[in-house]
Amino acid sequence: MWSWFVEVLTVNEHQWYETFPYVVGLFFFLAGIVWRTVKRETKILAPGPLIYATGEGVSIGVLLIYTPTLIFHESLAQAIAEKNGKIIALAGFFAVIAMLRELIDEWTAP
Repeated sequence: MWSWFVEVLTVNEHQWYETFPYVVGLFFFLAGIVWRTVKRETKILAPGPLIYATGEGVSIGVLLIYTPTLIFHESLAQAIAEKNGKIIALAGFFAVIAMLRELIDEWTAP
């Protein structure tokens, strides 16, 4: 099972731990669309909540792989931190921007 997981997520020169956060981010993005559809919201593809969900998904994806490897495999954890440091910073940046946009929209709503 693990070898299949690594094989599926390894793309060209990118290792599985570089692509996994994007897969989790995509899952959160799609889950956000499904959730907004189930709630019957008028703006299903509202960019603020979906960007926030995607950023949170990427952040969670990095943390899901980084935490166990930090405990059990220090060299792999170091490689993950080097490869995904910019990714998690960017995901956090987009999550904060989306959250601020939502707050401003709520404050300025009539």
